[in-house]
Amino acid sequence: MNKTFIVGADSNCEWMLSWWYANFKKHNKENIPLTICDFGLSKEALDWCEKNKLNVKKVTGATGWFFKPTALRSVKAKQKVWIDVDCEIRGSISPLFDFIESDKLSCSFDRFHSWGCLYQTGVVGVQGDPKILIDWESRCKKPSGPYARGDQELLWDLVGKDYDKKVSIIPEKYNRLRMSLDSEKVHHDTRIIHWTGEAGKKIIENKMKKL
Repeated sequence: MNKTFIVGADSNCEWMLSWWYANFKKHNKENIPLTICDFGLSKEALDWCEKNKLNVKKVTGATGWFFKPTALRSVKAKQKVWIDVDCEIRGSISPLFDFIESDKLSCSFDRFHSWGCLYQTGVVGVQGDPKILIDWESRCKKPSGPYARGDQELLWDLVGKDYDKKVSIIPEKYNRLRMSLDSEKVHHDTRIIHWTGEAGKKIIENKMKKL
């Protein structure tokens, strides 16, 4: 497999999966394959995946959002793009593969992090199995210290400001954070909105009610 998109969920966040997939299916114009990583899905969610003929891969060895680098390493494809399940896909996403560079992770800047963590890992692209991904997985399997708050903080600790050697930047329109919408209008070419936090989940709930 040359390219694939990846999403993952457990029983706590699987309620967003059908909404995520409906948006993905609508805007995946090139029919690039999708892999759903099972971090602990319920039987009902697995039955839904089977009904929709979706490719599911069981992934173990981590907890919560720390599964992300393990999922990226577990799925076999030349180029892989992870998209969080609380991301709303609103336009063509196949260009995301254009921002992947050898031996790097691709992700967007975070302009809103409370203490300056520079990279946002709601959307992450990678080619093969580079060292930065291996190191990130190692940190996420045993998160500790001041950066153990989440996977993106651990990545920041690994990369720091030396991003030009380890990170390629995805334009913000492919991962626009909810916080930016408080002060900015959504540009017509926004491809993905990341509905972060509890406030974001309430927005997703309201969107799902209107389906």
